Amino acid sequence: MKTAQLMRVALCNDVIGVWHKSQMGSLTDLFRVGNAMRISEGKTPANITLFVRSERTKEFLNAMAKGLGIPAEDIVRTVGRGKASRTEAKLHFLIYAAEYLSPTF
Repeated sequence: MKTAQLMRVALCNDVIGVWHKSQMGSLTDLFRVGNAMRISEGKTPANITLFVRSERTKEFLNAMAKGLGIPAEDIVRTVGRGKASRTEAKLHFLIYAAEYLSPTF
């Protein structure tokens, strides 16, 4: 298929879009859904910026980049500016983030 298709992944009564060619999805949307789940479980919401900047996440990014043979900057990226900006990430990183947000995710 030449055209990138947006796959819709159902998570906890919501949907996250992942592009099949680039395997990039919205980390911003994942955190929105995950934080709603955390709040319903009586936990505090997680901060996406602190998560991405943590040492453990940096270690995971470096290992993932080495395994895929691509720069770490191609795994997580910010698109847009200001309030309209969003963070996108590769599918494997989205799974890593989902596990961070909630083990029941």
